[in-house]
Amino acid sequence: MCCRKLLLLGPEYGTTKSTLKGALDEADHVADVHLTIKSRLLSEVQAQIKDWKNENYKKQMVGGCKETKLFEDEFHKVFTLEIHLL
Repeated sequence: MCCRKLLLLGPEYGTTKSTLKGALDEADHVADVHLTIKSRLLSEVQAQIKDWKNENYKKQMVGGCKETKLFEDEFHKVFTLEIHLL
């Protein structure tokens, strides 16, 4: 059952009832703000991040990003060199 229906049917009265109603109204407003921000993030910002990623990172034929592969290869070289020095 909805919180508002419970509030109407419940034993609360006077200032307690109006305070609870105000809290429910505020919660609804905050939920609307959060949903608006979520939808804007998903529609606008996510598309911008995807475009930026495509511009700055080149894809390989076999998957993954070229830059990531280069970083992993460099790390592997340094790691194996350090092990040999120990």
